[in-house]
Amino acid sequence: MTEQRKRLRCAAVAMIAGLVFISASCSRTRSPSNPSTTDHHQGVAAHSMEVMPFDVNSTTHRFEPTQRGLIETVVTTTRDDPHQVALIQEHLQHEAKLFNAGNWDDPAKIHGDDMPGLAELRAHPTAVTVTYSPVQGGATLTYTTNGQMLIDALHNWGRAQSADHDHTRSP
Repeated sequence: MTEQRKRLRCAAVAMIAGLVFISASCSRTRSPSNPSTTDHHQGVAAHSMEVMPFDVNSTTHRFEPTQRGLIETVVTTTRDDPHQVALIQEHLQHEAKLFNAGNWDDPAKIHGDDMPGLAELRAHPTAVTVTYSPVQGGATLTYTTNGQMLIDALHNWGRAQSADHDHTRSP
């Protein structure tokens, strides 16, 4: 076996092991057998209602990694609810202003100060540009930055939020 082939095989094995680890981490369910996860997700649900003015249980939050950062999309799952759409849009406009000023406190209030990526974002408070855009049913925030460390921080930060928001709607 050639040296290049050995390296490719090792890389493939490492990637598969990483995917298995991520899958196991993301598939935690709320149950009495895992009280710390249950407590965390119950806290996320409660703190979400304190920070976000819209009905969190009637929305979908998506966090899509990009080459230069992240796209966050929040849309209502309730058709024809202009009040919820307006609340989503107002909130994300407000968050964009805070993030552009280097204030990352609201996600920490919901997900905790130790959420992945947050320390790096706080350490470089103005290195990320956040752009607001309305979309049908809600709004998006596009986070862009230079430097792989902050791009990775945004990806980790988005994955943490995505996992938590998915669990807030689980039965």
